[in-house]
Amino acid sequence: MIHLISHPPVDSLHEFADAEMGFFSVHARRVENGWTACYNSAVPFHSTKSTAMVGLSIVAIGLLFIGLMAPLGVNLTRPLVTFAGIATGTAVAMFLLGASWLYRRDPQRWLLSTRFAVIVVSILTIGLTIRATADLQTGTQVSTNMVKPAPELGFDGMLLQPNLKDALTVAADRPHHPDDVSTPDRMQRFKRVRSFLTNTGSRGLRGAGFATPAPGFRVVCIGDSITFGWGVADDASYPAQLEKLLGVEVLNAGMPAAKPSHMARWLSLHARTIDADLVVFGARPNWDIPNPIQDYARAVTEAAQAVAPAKLVVVLPPISTFDPLGVRESDGEAERLQNILKDRPMLDLKPIFRDAQHAPGVVMEIDGQHQRLVRLPDRTLLAEGTAQGDHMAPAIVAVFEADHGIAEPLFFDGGHPDAAGYALFAQKVAAFLQANGLLPRQ
Repeated sequence: MIHLISHPPVDSLHEFADAEMGFFSVHARRVENGWTACYNSAVPFHSTKSTAMVGLSIVAIGLLFIGLMAPLGVNLTRPLVTFAGIATGTAVAMFLLGASWLYRRDPQRWLLSTRFAVIVVSILTIGLTIRATADLQTGTQVSTNMVKPAPELGFDGMLLQPNLKDALTVAADRPHHPDDVSTPDRMQRFKRVRSFLTNTGSRGLRGAGFATPAPGFRVVCIGDSITFGWGVADDASYPAQLEKLLGVEVLNAGMPAAKPSHMARWLSLHARTIDADLVVFGARPNWDIPNPIQDYARAVTEAAQAVAPAKLVVVLPPISTFDPLGVRESDGEAERLQNILKDRPMLDLKPIFRDAQHAPGVVMEIDGQHQRLVRLPDRTLLAEGTAQGDHMAPAIVAVFEADHGIAEPLFFDGGHPDAAGYALFAQKVAAFLQANGLLPRQ
């Protein structure tokens, strides 16, 4: 509704200009030096403070909606900070625009400017919320329906959903930093993607279900996304291939993003259910926490006690040359772990995979923050540059995006083996178990 008001009365209706905008009605009247605005006191938000609080509430609702709608396992820190930064910057800019130009002559310019900023930010928030939610849904690496929170495993614990049937996952198909897959512009960053399907049984392990007690000798492979088989079909994961090589039942208890402490806790909770005769503990220390070596030793000890009298062996997964953190922290890692684990059988796959990385393909050489992309076998330089933290140099990323045929031998994304890599993984674990007399005699 449009209200016409006069303070004081005037002679002509033409001296008024009225318009309704969003939350409030604007009523202008002609005075000696121009136009001024009056407000209907029945309309809400007639104080600067309350209007600003409305704007903050709208932005907060947008942030909350994004958080609630985002798929599990997605790092929301960067998109939420970006969202808040854009909203805050826009609000400040619109407020200053109103106060310094649009309403500079109005006695209520602070209130008018605040209302103007709130209107603009409200419209922007709706658009940003829709875009961010859609982007998170389509760009995430972990399918919305593939994992679920598992607080019983500890902080950030996750488990696979039970009874998945061909759950589709779209993942990056080139080396990258883990945080890159949760940035708002990741759909523009990644042109190389791969898809794979996941099936789980009624107890949430990848592959077919299993019986309790075990009908025969049973091996349980527990680990993170490498044991799970990230990037490949169920039957191409290393546990599935290990089963074919050994001729005994092998369960895949790999959980994406699992840490050693999560794995130990899961075994403590489910040791009787899985009824294992042999457990392969496949993980490296969690270098994101203090004292990672000690944490790893505690996890292995807890896991071994949980599954006893079954035996437990340790396998250190391979490390891509495109993993700056892994390359740096793995130097001397196996020796330190073996000193703590003493006589427990342990297999380090890093040197085995390095020796098996033959042409054709590319690898990355790291010297501090300087990185070099070289082609095998002659190590011809293709690109080089510097990188911040554990990220990859932009020049090297550009080469991968420009030529989709370039790949690292045995790896596909700078962290996970490809199909050939998982096959090699299974072969080496099978030989290791046989060499240590850990399998039943045929």
